Amino acid sequence: AALHEFQMLKQSLEDKTKYETKELDEAKTGIAASNEKKATAEGDLVVTTKTLDEDVNALSELHHECLSKAQDYEAETKSRGEELTAIATAKKVVQESTGGAADLSYGFSQA
Repeated sequence: AALHEFQMLKQSLEDKTKYETKELDEAKTGIAASNEKKATAEGDLVVTTKTLDEDVNALSELHHECLSKAQDYEAETKSRGEELTAIATAKKVVQESTGGAADLSYGFSQA
């Protein structure tokens, strides 16, 4: 009877060891898969961070360029307005100095 109990205990311990070894192997496999996913995610993070930095720099440059072009446009618009004012003034002076000669009609006999 003692031998039978011993063999039962031995079998029970061997089964338990076998089951827990299998669980340990599964856990190691899971850890390895998780580590691989982690490494991939970290690599993706590095690439994404680099891309983000490049995009932030491009945005900054684009913003600067946009402001510069807006200032240029504003200056050109002001200059164009000043030119139109000068032309209008010159036209007025020419009309005043010609005394309305453009409105007069000349015939062949007057030439």
